[in-house]
Amino acid sequence: MFTLRHVFSATPLVLLILAGIPAGAQELSGGFTTLPDYVLDPDSSAGNYYAAGIGSPAVTYDSANDKFVMFFSTRLDNADPTNCPLGRWGIGRAESTDAVNWTVFPADAPVVAPGNLRTPGREWAFDDCLTAQSSVLIDDTGTWHMWYKTHPRPNACTAAGSPWQRTTNPPPWGCPDGNNFISGIGYATSTDGVTFDIQDKLINGAPAPVIISSSASFPAVIQFDGRYEMVFQQIRSGGLLYDLYSATSPDGVEWTVNPERAIQVGFASWVTDIISSSTYICDTSSTYSREVWSLGVRRVGGITVEGGLGRNVNVDGTNFFPWDPGSPFETFAGAPSWRTARVLKIGRDYLVYFAQPSAGVNHVGLAMSDPSLLDDLAVGASPAQRAARVGQISQSVCESPPDPCDISAQDLPAAALQASPARKAPGAYDGGQAPYAEGSSNEASCSHTPVPAGLLALGVGIFGAGRRRRAN
Repeated sequence: MFTLRHVFSATPLVLLILAGIPAGAQELSGGFTTLPDYVLDPDSSAGNYYAAGIGSPAVTYDSANDKFVMFFSTRLDNADPTNCPLGRWGIGRAESTDAVNWTVFPADAPVVAPGNLRTPGREWAFDDCLTAQSSVLIDDTGTWHMWYKTHPRPNACTAAGSPWQRTTNPPPWGCPDGNNFISGIGYATSTDGVTFDIQDKLINGAPAPVIISSSASFPAVIQFDGRYEMVFQQIRSGGLLYDLYSATSPDGVEWTVNPERAIQVGFASWVTDIISSSTYICDTSSTYSREVWSLGVRRVGGITVEGGLGRNVNVDGTNFFPWDPGSPFETFAGAPSWRTARVLKIGRDYLVYFAQPSAGVNHVGLAMSDPSLLDDLAVGASPAQRAARVGQISQSVCESPPDPCDISAQDLPAAALQASPARKAPGAYDGGQAPYAEGSSNEASCSHTPVPAGLLALGVGIFGAGRRRRAN
């Protein structure tokens, strides 16, 4: 595999270009190794709820029980053109001791089901058709927190039998004129990671999502210094471009959405139209204590021609740096063969769990930055070796180091990060109900010695020309 170490050995000029990189900085190699077989497949046996496919896999580590836990999305029934044209979707769960061999548990039902399938009488609730695309963290008390995309019935605001009517009794999650298809972010908690209780946000006594939006999806959440931080995908007005927004909350229920886009499309050739399927990671052993991994897509004439997996960083949950120069770390020619991808960070290495279609349904695959990582996590590994590795897993709960701008432990390519402020596009978040207003962009809060722009461009150009990208 070609890595940046090859650039260093073959191109002395790069050493001069990167003279500003702090001592001890470590670069992430470009490209991932993908296992030849899927790690989790749908089961078409009679009665299995996940026969229609397994998508949006997100993995966390349960340190109390020394196991990896995956939450995934699956369609629970066939399309119902009257109530839920795209079917009803729920969130399933699987577990593993080695991050490779997975068992769906519980096997008979999803851990979070949509509205009426979960609670009779919620036929017209905001989550009646869909609960999917989850993000899960385990806090210091052992409580599991889950945020997920929701969707009501498309006719919830107009059907004769609905209690919600746009003009006479609109629901708290809204029925804007000309748009009945409202989504939002739901929230649930659990004491064991298996049985989840929905934590409805109540507005005028009626249940509502914790974030109300016409198109919010793929929430990704961390807890930093006791505050919850989220990034989520939002469609721009017109429905052609998909950006990321950020939000903060003191309790996981009441959220304040940053009025500016956190990460926008259009600043790299492979991500001109869509940013999707994000993972939010906190890691205080690194200078840039937060990482956001996302899939990006470029379209031409409405057809996807390129895509990739890239990474952003930030230090405060608000001001996001540009994509680091190694991005995309995985590229796709044509439509991405990864429908979704979520990342688990272990020390300086990464596992990527992705959903990929095969024979008409999604399966879960696994890619990794270093194949030897799986040897360290294997059940047959020495206890000390395994303990050392699982001890490096970046969980979703962090506290600030004494100096968040201390760059001695940086593990990201520094040159481009030092030279550019956050690339946040003007545009106010309004719940997706109206066109975006112009705003101002912010600077990142940690200042570093800049690299001269000419040398930076030359260095990144050398990286781009020398790095081998793998097409699926």
